[in-house]
Amino acid sequence: MAPARCCVPGERLCSLEDCAPGYGTYCKHGYIFSSLSGYVVKKTDNGLMPVISVVRDTDSHLLPDVGAIVTCKVMSINPRFAKVQIMYLGTTALKNTFRGTIRKEDIRATEKDKVEVYKSFRPGDIVVAKVVSFFIMDDND
Repeated sequence: MAPARCCVPGERLCSLEDCAPGYGTYCKHGYIFSSLSGYVVKKTDNGLMPVISVVRDTDSHLLPDVGAIVTCKVMSINPRFAKVQIMYLGTTALKNTFRGTIRKEDIRATEKDKVEVYKSFRPGDIVVAKVVSFFIMDDND
């Protein structure tokens, strides 16, 4: 058995045509990149496209992903969104906090055009939310 390949954040792992992105990865310009340092794992389920992920020896550096339930603190608000600091991923406290945004359109499922952010949140509020999108900002965007 070949030893597991190590990678670092920002390292290009493969093309989107070869694999689907999994935990610890992100997509940019048709390629899959590592979003954390660890070991590259490629899994194939039922003959579907393989999923490439990056795993660590320890789970102390968890990373929120789409669909994850997070607990966050509202830091500031404006008419379009609330800025939050993500502190928990599920029931696990994060070693490093992450910044997030709750958009006006994502506050309520119905009557989205009637939502007023300042009536829904105040700075200091603790919010349990579901991650609906995720991206990493860098200097090249």
